[in-house]
Amino acid sequence: MVRLVLVLVLVLAACSGDSIPSVVNGSPSDLRTAPGIYAGYRVSYPCAGASVDVGVEGLGANPVTTSDGISHAGADILASLADVPSVWGGGGYGLQCQSGIGTSVSLDDWRDVDQVVTRVGALLRERDLSLQIGIFVSGIPAPVHN
Repeated sequence: MVRLVLVLVLVLAACSGDSIPSVVNGSPSDLRTAPGIYAGYRVSYPCAGASVDVGVEGLGANPVTTSDGISHAGADILASLADVPSVWGGGGYGLQCQSGIGTSVSLDDWRDVDQVVTRVGALLRERDLSLQIGIFVSGIPAPVHN
């Protein structure tokens, strides 16, 4: 319901000609999870040559390599994060923190990144997946009308 309201606000702003400011809450210093290997997954940052802020890579025995498989896993990850209000998008597939492709999670609050990393890592561990997840921290894209 909240996301539906957000979409409605974005549409109304586009029609009114006013743009909605893109806001990111918190700062990178709010991230407490250290880079390294955890039970079933690896956390990486900074991500050189990528716009990803934090990379989470499943170290499981089941590689997810097809675009359909990656997109499906991305949808499952987003569904598992539906109760995190700062998560506004993600899924699909594309380049992530390490070489190769994976899926993504986008959120607008640095203070929620640790929770997202932990929950994504737990899902990757439980499913024994080898898959990269790129975490992007940015404001919700808003229409700009000139």
